[in-house]
Amino acid sequence: MEILLFSVLLVLGSHQLVESISRDELYPYGDQDDFLPQSDDVSSLEVQITVPIVFYEIVYRSIFVNDNGILSFLTEVPSFYNGQLPRSYPIIAPLYTDVDIRGTGRIYY
Repeated sequence: MEILLFSVLLVLGSHQLVESISRDELYPYGDQDDFLPQSDDVSSLEVQITVPIVFYEIVYRSIFVNDNGILSFLTEVPSFYNGQLPRSYPIIAPLYTDVDIRGTGRIYY
């Protein structure tokens, strides 16, 4: 009982005030950006980038933006595949999940 009470007090005592940022404080997006169509399993055309990305010692000068949370090199990857990473092709998957933006939402790049 004492350990439980101590744990509760520790959690309550370590609670800090959390604040959010306003929309104006986010990185600007929208008017000048491209975006994916509001669909399921879509990818951008190949996007030429001004600053190359060095990924596992290979230099890439273009990327594909995919709606399932993947930036891919060499080819688009529009379909979600619930499998083990890494794949046989180079990708950066910061938020790999099955995203469907048909009803709402927009993916800007």
